Amino acid sequence: MKKLHSAVMMTLTALIGIMLSQSLFVSGYEITAEGKVLGFVEDSADYERVANEIDTEISDTYGIPSDIEQKLNIVQKTASRNSLSTGAELWENIGSATGMMSEACVLSVSGEEVIAFAHYSDMIKLLGELLGRYRIDDGRTEFVEVIEYEKKYVSRARICSYDEAAEYISAHNPITVKTTVINEYQAAAGFETVEREDGTMYKGSKAVLQEGVPGESLVTDEICYINGEEASRKTIKEKVITKPVPEIVSVGTLDAPPGFGTGSFSAPLDGTLTSGFGERWGRLHGGIDLAAPTGTNILAADNGKVIFAEECGSYGLLMKVDHGNGYVTYYAHCSGFIARVGDCVSKGEAIALVGSTGNSTGPHCHFEIRYDGEQLDPLDILS
Repeated sequence: MKKLHSAVMMTLTALIGIMLSQSLFVSGYEITAEGKVLGFVEDSADYERVANEIDTEISDTYGIPSDIEQKLNIVQKTASRNSLSTGAELWENIGSATGMMSEACVLSVSGEEVIAFAHYSDMIKLLGELLGRYRIDDGRTEFVEVIEYEKKYVSRARICSYDEAAEYISAHNPITVKTTVINEYQAAAGFETVEREDGTMYKGSKAVLQEGVPGESLVTDEICYINGEEASRKTIKEKVITKPVPEIVSVGTLDAPPGFGTGSFSAPLDGTLTSGFGERWGRLHGGIDLAAPTGTNILAADNGKVIFAEECGSYGLLMKVDHGNGYVTYYAHCSGFIARVGDCVSKGEAIALVGSTGNSTGPHCHFEIRYDGEQLDPLDILS
């Protein structure tokens, strides 16, 4: 029994030894160059992949084949499993042995290698200057793309100085800088207009019962700049400081008698606009000029009653139409009249003829809209 027990123990010990040996050692390929061990791989495909990538790196950069195959020796052997090389270790060791590669700090933008820097400090300096170029006080500045770097061996011809890298960035703009600014300001909040029907007033008449007053809000905007240019702006918060007071307007609903205006105006003729409302020759030009051939019909801009139709200084032959709701329209430089004082006219009805009387440089209709005597810009009112 003792001899049997001893044999079993010896067998178990041998098996354990074999298992330990298999777990601690592995059969593979040792890569050397000029007597220096560059790596050890279990599968020759691992070495071939790295060697091919380095060969491509060199041939693409220099335009000539690399001399990797001539420099490297591959020997099959058994070695400690701990001595197996990673792909990165193989790349570094084989790259350093080619004589055509050096270690660099390689900058990648969203996963794509862009620049190989000779020095890490050059890369940090350039990235810092990019951010600083578009930095705004109290703003958040960041890169849009994912910026990464790694130290690795690359073809020496790819390695850039700081000036070369800065020139490349300026020419190709591979990196986008986003600056976000939060802007807080006070803004007027517009008031609404509430209309109330009034059966005692004619249609087309309006009366302000309560003046509207703008409110005030504290607005917070988020403004986004891309490479220094504003790309978007949105309001992210608005706090009411004072509420606006609505404007209340009484609107007539009673059918108007003949000659009472609707409050809506149309152009007196289809002519060419030759002069607008505003300052002209040092004084206010209180209407607009619409050029058309002499004798062209001038139409009433709204329902109304003719209250004036005669010569009037620089206006020449002038017709005035009272619309009964505070508005009076002027039609000047006429060559003749169709309607007469006291006539009630309808919107679009022919009332006069285009001419060039008074202070005029050619046939046209000088057209004004006045409200309670104040001259208004017709282009803001015409529909």
